Amino acid sequence: EEKYELNRILSEKRATEVLRYTNGLEDDRVLDNIVWVLQAFQAQGLSSSNLVYNEDGTENQEASRRVEFRIETGSNPLNK
Repeated sequence: EEKYELNRILSEKRATEVLRYTNGLEDDRVLDNIVWVLQAFQAQGLSSSNLVYNEDGTENQEASRRVEFRIETGSNPLNK
């Protein structure tokens, strides 16, 4: 259980750092829509709850250390 908790903390930190980097991009599409970006983007570390496996069924540790983006919104001002 301690290993899981440490992994969860690392996963949360990884996701938060990527989000912080993304929010700080000096790109006009980000800057012009920063309110939407801050509301739509969320960091969520998945820890060991969503592992990636090799063909032989063992965990692919490198692939499991990933950050994925999924933005769910009904309207995306970046598409204008």
